[in-house]
Amino acid sequence: MRQQPLVLRQLHCLPPLLPAVRMWTIKTPFSGESQENRVVFTEMEEFVWGLQLEDAASGLRINLEKSELIPVGEVEEMEEMAAELGCKVGSMPSVYLGLPLGARNKSAAVWDGVEEKMRRRLVHWKRQYISKGGRLILIKSTMASIPLYQMSLFRMPKLVARRLEKLQRDFLWGGGNLERKVHIVNWKIVCTEKEKGGLGLRKLVPLNKALLGKWIWRFACEKENLWRQVLVAKYGQEGFGWMTKKTNGTFGVGVWKEIMKEKDWCWENMAFRMGNGTRIRFWNDLWCGCTVLSQRFPHLYGMAAHRNGTVEDMWDQNVGQGDWDVRFVRGFNDWELDLVGNLLHTLRGFNPTLEEDAVFWKGGKNGKFKVKEAYNLVLLGARCSRLIGSREEGGISLIGASCVDVKRKL
Repeated sequence: MRQQPLVLRQLHCLPPLLPAVRMWTIKTPFSGESQENRVVFTEMEEFVWGLQLEDAASGLRINLEKSELIPVGEVEEMEEMAAELGCKVGSMPSVYLGLPLGARNKSAAVWDGVEEKMRRRLVHWKRQYISKGGRLILIKSTMASIPLYQMSLFRMPKLVARRLEKLQRDFLWGGGNLERKVHIVNWKIVCTEKEKGGLGLRKLVPLNKALLGKWIWRFACEKENLWRQVLVAKYGQEGFGWMTKKTNGTFGVGVWKEIMKEKDWCWENMAFRMGNGTRIRFWNDLWCGCTVLSQRFPHLYGMAAHRNGTVEDMWDQNVGQGDWDVRFVRGFNDWELDLVGNLLHTLRGFNPTLEEDAVFWKGGKNGKFKVKEAYNLVLLGARCSRLIGSREEGGISLIGASCVDVKRKL
C-alpha cells in the first residue's frame, strides 16, 4: 500500500517568505517514480543520517524536540515514526515562525492570533493609568511589534484592518473609568504625519500595501537570494529577470499572487541605473532622464526599427570608444533632424559600462526602498484616485482636501 508524503517541519530561523524551504519529504516505500528535487529514504535510520549530514553542511543543529512530523493525507504508523525520530506529530494548518502555514491566506481567521495579542496589549484597564501621550506611545510600540511581521507577507483583509484600527481608536480616546468617550479628532487626521498636524499613526491597509511592495523591490535587487531562486523556479521570470511571470492557478500561489498586485505602483517609482545595458529596454524603460524615450520622442519611436531592443543593442562598441547606433525604418526629413539632435543630446553622458544593470528607488535616500516613503506614495495615490473619482461625479471642493499644518499636543 502506497503511503502519503510526510512533512518534517523544523522550527529554525528562516526568511519569512519561505516557511517551507527547510522541510523534508519522506515517501515510503520507494515507488520508482521520478524523484527529481526530492530526497527519498526507505529506512528511518537513513533519514536521520541525512539530517545529520544536513547539520554538518549548514552548520546549524536541527533540534528534533522542537520539530514536528506533519502528515499530508492518510499516513500509517505516524506515532511510531515520530517516536523514532524524537519529534512530535503535527497537523495542518499550523504556525511556522509566527506565520500561518497551510491555511488560506485570505481568511480573516488567519489574523485572529494577531488581533488577540493586540487586545491583550491594549487592554482597556491600562488606560486608567496612562495619559493620552502614553497611550499613543503604547499603540505605536504595539503596532511595531505585533502585526507588522505578518503584514509584511500576507494581505490583511479590510475587515481585520477596520477591527484593529477601532481597537486603537477606542484605546486612545476612551475614558479613564473604562467609559466610552467622543473621539476628539478624526482618525484620518490622527494617521497624518506630525509635520502636517497629525499624530503619526499609520492606516493599516496602505501600510500593508507598502510592506508587500518591498518584495517587488527585493526581487529586482536580490537576484542571488535563495527565496528569489525558488520563485523563479516556480513561476519563471520575464522582463529580463526583473519580475516573475504572472501567477496562475488557485492553490499554492496565493501569497505571491497578492504581492504581485503591488507591482504597478512600485515600478512607477523605480528606475534603472545603466550598466552594460543587457537588461534595459532602450525605448520603453526608464533609464535616461525622467521620462522613457518612447514617450519623450513618440515620433522617433514610431520610426524605430527595433522598438524592444536593449540599450546594448543600440550601442556600437566598434566605433572609436563606442557610439550610439539607433536604427530607423527610413531616412529623416529635414524637419525631423531636430528631433534626432535632441535625442542624441539626451543620450550624451549615458554610455554602457562593464557593470551589471540595476534598479533604484526614485526619491529614496541612496536609491533604496523605504517603507515610510512607499507608505506616503500609496496614500498619495489613494487621494488622487478619490479626487479624480469625485471630479468625474460632478465637481469637488478642494478646500477640505488640504492638510492643516497645526501641531496637536496630547
